[in-house]
Amino acid sequence: MERVNKGLSNTGNQAVKLAGNWVYDKLKLPRGQLIWIEIFVVVGLVMGFLLQLGSLRRLTSNALFKCSFWVTYIAAGSLLSYVTGLIHQITFSGNLVAIWGMVLLATLGTCGNTSAFSLQDNENQQRVIFEFVLQSFWVLSVLSFSISEADLVFWLPLLLLWFLMIQKVRERELAFKHASLSSSSGVVKTTRMVAEYMRDGHVSSNEAEADPNPNSMVGYRYLVGVNAATMEWDSQSYREGLKKTDHLITTDEIWKCEGRLLSSTGVDRDGRLKDTCLSFAMFWLLLRRYAGYPLYECSRDKTWRFVRDGLLSGSRSKDNDDDFGVERAFRVIEVELHFLYDYFYTKYYAVYARGIPKKLVQLCIVILYCWLATMIVLYPYHLKRDTYRGYLYHYSDSIHSSSLDFEDVLDYRASGHSISVTWIVMLAMGILELLEIGILVTSDWCIVGFLCIYVRKQLWRKKLVEKLIEIVCRTPFVFKHWKRALDQHSLLNHAPTRKFSHLLPRILIRGREIKSVKLSKQVKKAVASSILENGPRLPNGAASLLRNGADQFSLECQMETHTHVILVWHIATSLCEIHSGQSSPTDFAIEKEPRRSDFHVATCLSKYCAYLVAFAPKLLPDHIEITSGIYDHVVKTEIKEFLEGCKSPRGFDELMALNDGEHAETILRKGAKLGKRLINEIGDEAKRWKVLADFWAELVVFLAPSDNVRAHAKYLANGGEFITHIWALLTHAGILKRDDSQAHCCDDSDVV
Repeated sequence: MERVNKGLSNTGNQAVKLAGNWVYDKLKLPRGQLIWIEIFVVVGLVMGFLLQLGSLRRLTSNALFKCSFWVTYIAAGSLLSYVTGLIHQITFSGNLVAIWGMVLLATLGTCGNTSAFSLQDNENQQRVIFEFVLQSFWVLSVLSFSISEADLVFWLPLLLLWFLMIQKVRERELAFKHASLSSSSGVVKTTRMVAEYMRDGHVSSNEAEADPNPNSMVGYRYLVGVNAATMEWDSQSYREGLKKTDHLITTDEIWKCEGRLLSSTGVDRDGRLKDTCLSFAMFWLLLRRYAGYPLYECSRDKTWRFVRDGLLSGSRSKDNDDDFGVERAFRVIEVELHFLYDYFYTKYYAVYARGIPKKLVQLCIVILYCWLATMIVLYPYHLKRDTYRGYLYHYSDSIHSSSLDFEDVLDYRASGHSISVTWIVMLAMGILELLEIGILVTSDWCIVGFLCIYVRKQLWRKKLVEKLIEIVCRTPFVFKHWKRALDQHSLLNHAPTRKFSHLLPRILIRGREIKSVKLSKQVKKAVASSILENGPRLPNGAASLLRNGADQFSLECQMETHTHVILVWHIATSLCEIHSGQSSPTDFAIEKEPRRSDFHVATCLSKYCAYLVAFAPKLLPDHIEITSGIYDHVVKTEIKEFLEGCKSPRGFDELMALNDGEHAETILRKGAKLGKRLINEIGDEAKRWKVLADFWAELVVFLAPSDNVRAHAKYLANGGEFITHIWALLTHAGILKRDDSQAHCCDDSDVV
């Protein structure tokens, strides 16, 4: 029996070896080489589509999508170099091969709309650009190899297309430089004019600074047309200042514009166009923090009033609905962070800085693609001309078959399969370029650019021009600005039951531990109400307890670290949730029943803060090592050991039965005791959830201020975080710290 098994094994190995040799021999033939290159071209096209849609990263935190995009971003250059090398090794050449090399350069070399995968890529710009230069000249050598064999009608558009690809990679180089902290023309220099402008005071001499109005933007001259601004040296103060010109557009000019396009009785009745310009101006103010400039206006009362009486005010709503102000505030912040994401990870700012019309050079690329596609369709007839008969006979010797005649070579060189594949590839590339132009024209960058010109030039206020701009501005944006979801994580549900689970990559375990829920207007309203009630001073939850008559729990807000507070209150909230025996309510139930609304707010924010501790500790006040260390100990030691012997769901009965014994006061025991007290001392369930909802809304606002701007910018590429939106909103309110005494953020005597 053993001999039979051994014989079968040897036979199988020989069969596999023979099959491998057969495939290898086939791939060594010209037809096999051609098919092999075609496969890589198709793979490159798929990778190019993914790179073109790189901005979708801000919409999802899905691990599979992020991993796929990362592999594509890393492997794009290597695949281009490898396939170009294969093209050089083949024993024949032709127009199709040259086209395939150019397709790979267009799809993989330029990386679509994506400029960087991480913030560090912006600092390593020299290496990336140098690699592309080498790849582009490598592809150019393929073109030169085919030029001597092809007609002018083929190689001329390919050569022009190569030059246009160089222009596209120039956009990527500019995007790298603008987003880099180390570049001489990077973010530090770009935001300097905004910092100096805010330092000198952003009001005109004829405006009443004593009575600013954030609804009409009187007294709020935030820069919108930053691209047109220039600096000039002031010999008296020994520093550069912003040169005031007619091209300088500010927010108050947008609001004062009498054109129909921006009128509240005309096209912009809901104020979204003006708010897009406001988001753009706020984006520049926020970008200063990344560059390290102080926020000179944070100590001014008008800065706080800008959020309190402006963004969070519902006065612009016809129904004076409070929800309008809340939704508008977070919509403005959402668009602002969209600008920030594009600035760091895409080419859109580079396109905006060079001028939107220059981007129409891509239309030329589309035309060239169509030209090439048409030529490919006519390619079989092109080859049949007598001028190619001798050419094909000459190269028939390189094909490993002595019996080939002219028709065989013609069938091989003008293969319908290869032509069809190439035609489809070129058509897809043309569609991809048109898609890029469409997304760019309807993007917020283009809208801001058009509106700035509209405000500055009376000629653009003609009916025809207004109608064209209106069509562009009202074309719905293809994608959302961010995922609009809260990631949820529950410690009591965290039970790593699988053996060797600690050996698995964190990215694979993450999906089992996190669930996402839609960010509801109830959560946003609770957070906004907490900001308005507490003002510039941010308590850590104790103030909400006092307001709701539950100040007996205030001591639980004073612990060793912020991580202790989050985890203890999260465990207590989880026990209250189990006690209530409620599932997540539907949207209808949330609107109709206040108790369920408070339940929804409290449980969502509790699990979201637990998620931040577990998966985004850089966004929290404590040091990342402290936060991660506490969480790992609580999960791997306290909760795991305790829940292993529990019979009730999530150990509720056992946790509620804990008493003040001799055991150490662990975070788990503190949370269980707090949950038990909440259930026993606040018998009214509706009031209990009201207390917890207000507490968590106040705590998440308290946790939001941070000087780690880089961490917030990093998480924008992973779908974004709700705490980043709160952080940005507080920044524009002048709230940069979480202590009760909001001191001046800068000691500069020149601050006005």
